[in-house]
Amino acid sequence: MQNILFFNPDIKELAENLTIGPQADILELIEDFNNKYIGDSDYYQAPAKKLGITKKFYWKPGAYDTIKAVINRLQCFNMKANGLWKVVDRVRHDGAWRMRELSTKLSSIETQLYGFRNEGMVMQDNTDDAIEAWNLLKNHLIEQYNNSGNFTIYVEESVNTIGCTDYLINIVYKYQDFNISYKHFESPKELASIFCPGTAEIRVKLYLSKFINCILKAKMDISKIARSDIFDKNRNRRGSYTIGGHYQNKFNLEHPYIARQNGYNNQGPIFNDEFKYICMGSLTEEIRSCVATLDFISLQVFIDRLMLHYDTRTGPMNSINYSYHGQPNFLVGNDEYYDIISRFSSDHCNYRSAIEDMEPEWIENDSYCGKYCSIKSTCTAYTRNTRSMTSEEKERLAIEQATLNAARRV
Repeated sequence: MQNILFFNPDIKELAENLTIGPQADILELIEDFNNKYIGDSDYYQAPAKKLGITKKFYWKPGAYDTIKAVINRLQCFNMKANGLWKVVDRVRHDGAWRMRELSTKLSSIETQLYGFRNEGMVMQDNTDDAIEAWNLLKNHLIEQYNNSGNFTIYVEESVNTIGCTDYLINIVYKYQDFNISYKHFESPKELASIFCPGTAEIRVKLYLSKFINCILKAKMDISKIARSDIFDKNRNRRGSYTIGGHYQNKFNLEHPYIARQNGYNNQGPIFNDEFKYICMGSLTEEIRSCVATLDFISLQVFIDRLMLHYDTRTGPMNSINYSYHGQPNFLVGNDEYYDIISRFSSDHCNYRSAIEDMEPEWIENDSYCGKYCSIKSTCTAYTRNTRSMTSEEKERLAIEQATLNAARRV
């Protein structure tokens, strides 16, 4: 990754390899259509010529034959049937909704094609405009950073689905050894402050080619970017941006709004161990609006709210008691909190297995038990693994180890 202050991508190459300019939306729709209907990866794809358009926004030759092949495939004529009735039944029932979806997609494409032709437009070389749009975007982001300083901005290369290089602009909000304010929906006051050791971050990734197109469509006025052109990659449409997070700590703790290590939300090409799905809850619209207006100073307010507050009305992915182990010292005497969130007894603490067979010194000084737990003195796992051995126990252990070593040499 490179700091945006020193990053100068090859926008000319970007414009040549990716879809930049007014034709971007229509070519993207056609690419999505081809990926869905043309190929041989499943029963419903036709082994036909991919759809394409001319510079004047007409269909390239062969489009009608392609659609005929797609329709034939969607009727499932290639599948075996138990009888003639089944062939008809597939067309009447199973094929009906597929045909409606096909009709909707083609109608959307042809409506845009007709609009371009009606305006007398032709496909353009938008390299100069793309360079201007990038400079506007870069200057805007640098100004945001200089006026805030509470986030960092980096750029990284990203290879898209057709093998061309795009770029991801990363806006990163970091939190070190922070507290989560816990409130219950029936009470406006803070009931507890949950200390979270470690480092957490929320990262917003902007796809450069997408935002250049948004700026071009807004006629080089960032303030006039249409919100409808900005959509996140968690939705079905191809995204202009995506948001993810990560909470790194030594104690296997989880953040309420960041997916767990093996959570189902982390499946797929977007998320990974370092960039996990986050639940935005009731803040979804506010966060999306800030990204749409490229207002990352205001976004800080809502990211702070997401990371540093637990409001039971938002329904997060992880319960608040995943953010600590046992009965931590910062909750001692907080009966009002424990009336809502049940206490963990030492016998049911999820952290017990982490200290088994560990060195006593590490358990006492570096484990979650040693640093934060208020009931460690009554925890059998803690006392068993930290108690000092008598000279007899040490001698017996030495004899057992010597016997084991002798047996291994035989």
